[in-house]
Amino acid sequence: MSPDGVLCAAESSRRYSDAQQLFLGNLPHGASEEELRALFGRFGAVAELRVHRPPATVGAHKHPNYGFITYESSQAAHDCLNAAPLYFPPDSADGVKLNVEEKKTRGREAPRRRPLSSHRAAFQPRPAYRR
Repeated sequence: MSPDGVLCAAESSRRYSDAQQLFLGNLPHGASEEELRALFGRFGAVAELRVHRPPATVGAHKHPNYGFITYESSQAAHDCLNAAPLYFPPDSADGVKLNVEEKKTRGREAPRRRPLSSHRAAFQPRPAYRR
């Protein structure tokens, strides 16, 4: 990162292994990114933190936020997993228990197409209309 806090091209294109990335669930709505960075930064240098906040719908139940954290080292991610359970705010008797899990890897296979239903499979296209 440059002195003014801007990501350099080499840093923004860096790829991290799955061992350095964790899923974060049940993040409270009141938790700021700075507070979460401080909580998870106890285990090592945080390379990236992404928090997904579902849009608020009037009258609907608020679902907890979730996110992903990437550490500079796989050891920091391992230490974070081993420290479970984690609560927010930390060291609070009435804190919210956070869900911290290993990142699930997805295969690189092509999306599957649904087979045609028996109704659609029997459908024969009509001949083109002629004048």
